[in-house]
Amino acid sequence: MDSYRFTPAQAHLEVYASGVRCVAKVFNADFTQAEKEANARLIASAPDLLEALKLAANEINDLNHVLHTNGEFVNHTIERGFRRIIAKATGEGS
Repeated sequence: MDSYRFTPAQAHLEVYASGVRCVAKVFNADFTQAEKEANARLIASAPDLLEALKLAANEINDLNHVLHTNGEFVNHTIERGFRRIIAKATGEGS
């Protein structure tokens, strides 16, 4: 598995409204240039990651419906985990 270094959880993050050139600022003077670049890539890819997660959750849900009609079942832990992450990213349920 590849190892990536992103922002530590205790960093302060400010997010600006869309349409503004600066989308997010992370405040922590201890970041290396490589960490800053990794954070920028992660933030930039967030919309695509969210869409992929939504698609995956929906596919799992559809698969569960098909299997249920055949008398089988799938553990819902993965789908529930995906839904929690989606809710966190979209501000639902907060």
